[in-house]
Amino acid sequence: MDVRLGGAEAIGDTKFDIILANINKNILIADMETYAKATNPNGTLFVSGFYTSDIEDIAAEALKYGFNLTNKQEDSDWVSLKFVKGE
Repeated sequence: MDVRLGGAEAIGDTKFDIILANINKNILIADMETYAKATNPNGTLFVSGFYTSDIEDIAAEALKYGFNLTNKQEDSDWVSLKFVKGE
């Protein structure tokens, strides 16, 4: 198991089956291409740390990079999303 703590720059050239990103909307959108390059086919990207009003923008950006939204959890105005990367 390879666990890294830090921003998207900590990913490097490594590929992962699971990526967890807990940060705000703007950074998630800016780093989505990095997450996509680092996620293996059929891998999972979990994102959280943003508001329900941000779901549409984040999901649209993820879709551009081959991620499909498969689950959503909301608590008050906070949300987490689960994406699976297509092949």
